[in-house]
This record gives sequence, structure tokens and C-alpha cells, in this order.
Amino acid sequence: MNTIKLILVTILFTITQFSFSENPGIIFMNAKGEVTTVFLAGEEIRGRINLPKPVKDYLKGETATQIRIDVRSTSDEISGIAVTKMLRASELNNSYIDFDVYPTAQKAKDIYESGLGFFFSFYPTNASPKGVIKFEVAVGDEYNENYNGLSKMEVSGEISIDYTKITANEYSKLWSKGKDAHDAAEANASKIASIENAESVKSMPLPIVFTKPSKAGYTGYSNAVIINMIKARYKINAVYMLTFDEPDGLGDFNSLKDLNNYPSEKLGNHVFYFAFKDELDGQYKFAGGRLRMLYEGNGKYSEAFIFPYSPLMNNDPKFPFDYARKDLGFESVFFMDGAKIKK
Repeated sequence: MNTIKLILVTILFTITQFSFSENPGIIFMNAKGEVTTVFLAGEEIRGRINLPKPVKDYLKGETATQIRIDVRSTSDEISGIAVTKMLRASELNNSYIDFDVYPTAQKAKDIYESGLGFFFSFYPTNASPKGVIKFEVAVGDEYNENYNGLSKMEVSGEISIDYTKITANEYSKLWSKGKDAHDAAEANASKIASIENAESVKSMPLPIVFTKPSKAGYTGYSNAVIINMIKARYKINAVYMLTFDEPDGLGDFNSLKDLNNYPSEKLGNHVFYFAFKDELDGQYKFAGGRLRMLYEGNGKYSEAFIFPYSPLMNNDPKFPFDYARKDLGFESVFFMDGAKIKK
């Protein structure tokens, strides 16, 4: 343990003018979790940004979704590329940020913007690095403050990659291995976020939309029909607590026209909300919608379909947004505590 502390202090002292308490620095760990500064080319690497206070204390606004990490090589043989790590909401409560440097596909969990991970810097396809090359890794205040909503966060560290024991053929595979790990991280990160979001909503109340009595729904579409439409649209097996809001007008639909005064669509007057267990990750969520029909010409409209509508009310807490569902084309889906659902 004393050796680890000595290594950490040495890193900080040699690469930054700040004291330990002001700038704890960035450290790197091998597959065993041991802190070190030199890694063999192709070796598994994880990093950690140590901070004197929780990440949320650096926020300029309400939240931050990413952080830029600069990578600079001290050798002319190879250059470094800045990476931008996507932040999970749970990470804002920690006084550190863990990040993938060169993980295995099984352990990869961090997503980098545009797929630009550390493997672009360490194992570029247009270079043949030799010897031991040092890289300076830093989180700069200016860029993260201006673009990522993180203020006065300045930490740095250094890492060296030893290329002396790897053949040209082995080196040629390292970039692809890094790319494969990043691709795997997208699926792994989604699972981690889902579990964390499901845990966080256990302390949240029932969404406000489900605390009020349901109003009358569509006269031309029974609740059973709408529930079946929801099941088909969201690819789920069960819908809970279907609740209608106050109607926006008389009848089932309001006919709308375009700028040229031609019919364009019919929009449902009855907004509804519902909860469900997601077949994608096994977690409970809620969403909202209304019926909609598009004009097809000759006085005919399309079959009614579900048009998304946000289920959040002004006094609701910040229910976690389901980004995985959004990526699949589903808007306004949020996590909720399944224990509070009336089945």
C-alpha cells in the first residue's frame, strides 16, 4: 500500500505544480487493480480521475453528460488525441471518475464520443512506435467549462506504453481490439445505466400523472384497443395504470391543416399515460402518448397510431430518462419504481 502511495505522489509531483490536496491527479491501473505508470503494449488499462470533492460540485448548471480528457505524447513517433467520455448520472455523486483506457471487451463500460477512445492515441494504424513512450493525460478546465458544464476541474497524470516486447504483427491487431472493446462498451454501458437508474427511482414517489383519477378516453377506441396498440408499438407484454388526462377538446380528434390550408392530420384530444415492464432490460418505466392519424389524400387518413407525449409534470422529481429507448426511436420514456405500480 505504501508503494502505491509513493507512486501516486511521484506522478503528481512530477507532472503538476498543484499540491496533492488541490490536484489529486489521474492514476492508471492494470488488470489486477495495481497502480502503475508503465504498461506493456496491449495490456489491460483502467484510469481514475481523483478529485477533492464530488463531481456534482464542479457543475456550472444542473448536470453534465460528458468530460474531455486530453492525451499528449512526449515523443515525435506518435501523437495523442483528446477523448470525450460520456458520464453516467451516478458518477456525479463520486469524488472520482473511472474511465476505460484499454479494457477487454468483457469489462468495457465507457462510451467515448464518436468512438474515439485511447486506442487511437496508443495504437494508431499509421505509426510504428518503438521503445517506451510517455503520454501526458489531463483534464483541462477551459474546454470542459465552456462546452461540458464542468468548472474549475484541472487534474493530470502520465502513463507510458512499452512497445519493446511486441511484434509488428501483434501491434497491427491492437487498434482493432480497442475498437471492438469500445463497441462492446456501448451494450455494457446501457446495462449498467439501466440497473443504476432502476435503483435510483426506488426513493422517488409515484409519478404525478398516476396520482390523479383517470378521465374519459376515446369513444372510438376502447382502453383494451389502446393497450394493445401500446404493446405492439413498444414491444412489451403488459401495460399498467393506463390513465387519461383532461381532454384538449370535444370529440376524439382535432383536424389540423398545413400552411396551404390543406388537411394534414388528426391529433387525438385525449392524452394518456401508462407504465410497463420493459422487455429490453427488465426494468419498469412510464411514458405518455395520444392518438394521431396522418392525411393520405382523397379525404382519407391513416390508421390511428400512438404519438409520444411527455408524462412528466412540473413538480415531478427528475425521473431518469431512458436513452436506450430513445436510440431505438422511442421518445419520452422514463424509469420508475416498479414496486409502486398498481397491477
